[in-house]
Amino acid sequence: MNTSKVSTSIMKITPTIAANLLKKNKPDNRDVRPGNVAKFVKELKSGNFKTTHQGIAFDQDGFLTDGQHRLHAIVESGIPAEMMVTKGLDRDAFSVMDVGARRTAGNILHCSPKIAQAVSLAIRMLSPGGNSSAVTPSELQVAYEAIGHLAEELDAACNSNSVYFSSAPVRLGAIVLMLEGFDKDYILKQYASLCRAHLSDLTPITEQWMAQHVRGSIKAIDKYDTLGRALFALNPKNRNALRLKTPDAHTAALYATGVLSRVIG
Repeated sequence: MNTSKVSTSIMKITPTIAANLLKKNKPDNRDVRPGNVAKFVKELKSGNFKTTHQGIAFDQDGFLTDGQHRLHAIVESGIPAEMMVTKGLDRDAFSVMDVGARRTAGNILHCSPKIAQAVSLAIRMLSPGGNSSAVTPSELQVAYEAIGHLAEELDAACNSNSVYFSSAPVRLGAIVLMLEGFDKDYILKQYASLCRAHLSDLTPITEQWMAQHVRGSIKAIDKYDTLGRALFALNPKNRNALRLKTPDAHTAALYATGVLSRVIG
């Protein structure tokens, strides 16, 4: 690459400018992903869009090779933004753009994967249609500040890799119950006992839950089914219940979302 022909500067991109720049989009550019556009629209509307080293870029022929999602978001939101604009890139630079590993929620929050997964599920539930691709780093941070301490307490109680009982829906169910003021010690102890399969420490209802799991009668792939079972089985009021009925996943999701929206916003 002849770097003498490459220039970078910060530019305020208005919706009109963004629309004009999109007319220069490289013919074989990647397809526009609505979820990515929605993510930037959220950042712009919330005032959390930041100017970073990632902006928009044009090759030596003047074609837009990077940044189309940001430009579409400016047009859609009607909100201008300052960003880095690079011009004069080699034609073949396009093939190596954005091929790095995507940052996980754990990378963004600087916490363990188990904690990050529970926080991420919480914010996804609060997103329209549960659209995970539209979740922004700032939203993750807000959710972490609101419920991260409870996710950390669960992790401290047991950081088991139990695929089912330490999953994000189970953890989030426990978090929702603790947010509602239910006995935290009971919830933490039952959660840890389930993860470690300490049968002697289980109450009648959590023992029933464990039995369902062992028999294979639980649809582990359904996160809202799992969330519903956690909300019922980890609730201290149900400790002596002898049967864990199949939960209404929709009702469970609505209940959890209502609690989370009051805390996270």
